[in-house]
Amino acid sequence: MCSLHLLATALCAASALIAGRAPRPRHSSVRRVVAAADARTEEEAGHLLGFGDPTHEPSTLQRIDAACAARADALSADALAALEAKVEALDAELGAPIDVVARLNADASGKTVAVAAEFKRASPSKGPINVDADIAGVARTYASAGAALISVLTEPEHFRGSLEDLETARRAAQRESGDDARPAMLRKDFVSREAQILEARAHGADAVLLIVACLERTQLAELVAFCRRSSIEPLVEVHTEAEMDVALATPGVKLIGINNRNLHTFQLDMGTTSRLVEHAGPFAGIFASLSGVATRGEVDELPAAANVVLVGEALMRAPDPASLVAELRGVAATTIDADQRKLCKVCGITTPDDATRACRAGADVIGVIAAPGSKRRVDGAGARAVVDAVRAFGERTSRWAPTSRASLDAWAALLRRDTSRGRPLVALVVQDQPLEDVVRLLDESGADVVQLHGSEDRAYASSLPVPHVRVLHMPPVGAGGVAAAAAA
Repeated sequence: MCSLHLLATALCAASALIAGRAPRPRHSSVRRVVAAADARTEEEAGHLLGFGDPTHEPSTLQRIDAACAARADALSADALAALEAKVEALDAELGAPIDVVARLNADASGKTVAVAAEFKRASPSKGPINVDADIAGVARTYASAGAALISVLTEPEHFRGSLEDLETARRAAQRESGDDARPAMLRKDFVSREAQILEARAHGADAVLLIVACLERTQLAELVAFCRRSSIEPLVEVHTEAEMDVALATPGVKLIGINNRNLHTFQLDMGTTSRLVEHAGPFAGIFASLSGVATRGEVDELPAAANVVLVGEALMRAPDPASLVAELRGVAATTIDADQRKLCKVCGITTPDDATRACRAGADVIGVIAAPGSKRRVDGAGARAVVDAVRAFGERTSRWAPTSRASLDAWAALLRRDTSRGRPLVALVVQDQPLEDVVRLLDESGADVVQLHGSEDRAYASSLPVPHVRVLHMPPVGAGGVAAAAAA
């Protein structure tokens, strides 16, 4: 432990004595239980990014985790005592935490999965998502739709969350569902201190996230044990085989979340859940798949052992999150015609940075112009860079490949649905260009759709390897006005 932390611990103890009470040994380990860097063993910390590398620069995850730890370390003895008192008061008012594992198992049977519905206003990888969302309203919607668990981001700087959000969600969901049927509440944050677990209990959480990528073995074991003593369920998150081994070897772990996203790089790999479930072998507890799922089809692709799915961004962007919860659970058929919103296309994008800005602003389709003569024309390589940026934002790994639909309305509804969940498409805008040139540009760029801007005929359009949209050129409005033009 560093000397500064020893000083902080001593000051907390001194303040408790001055206040006329003994230090609280229960929270004397509100700290990172880490040996000195030069004494850490590979067994203890070999799974941590940068272990053994003196030149390692902390990742974004590690920097956020350190900031959260610093805030927890700054809590005084009086603040910890106030949290303990709040735990008792909240339990008396709203009831003790529920059995999270039992709650999830009750929803996970057959084709039905337990849905952990997440509330988050923003993220480091996506920026603002739904910053003005009302936490009480969202929690009520999730509860009424049948979510088994509500996950609330409480980190303030990068996710724009708070502990107040957590408590508000608990109260709203409990009023909506009743004491006996309410969803479990998860504090999702970067937890490495017992004080953060105490904060979670004091604000209505039934579960708290523990990220193995941020914790040494001993530290994880001590935090899990503290969770057990505090009547709160630890959701232990892993992303690699080494982290899974650490989680499985930790006594008291009943709930393991497999994050398909690498939190150090923010890269998504939807094969992570299947790979780690297979690596783990038989497990008496529950596996949950975290990150990246937005449709029931993606739920069906998960291994049967992962019978809990956590969904955040897709729900926060969905025009009808209740319907999406039902679809994900498997209790309602997937629908493509409920969403009648207008689509927004931002055209003339020439750089990856501008494409990302347009995505964050809510664009459904990003247009890149390949038509000769345009001042904003891009070549195949330029279009490819834009496509890569848009796919990174929407976490697509391949070109949009919709199944055939019987009508234009059905196509439109499918397009609305697939773009409404934060997954914009890229349209390549062409105008009376040779078909072979357009096919080559599509191969080079990977664009999802073609926008025909000229006089291309049906045979031309039918030969395109991707779906297409067509610009309608209206005749000039003459003396007869708009009605005459529409009738022409």
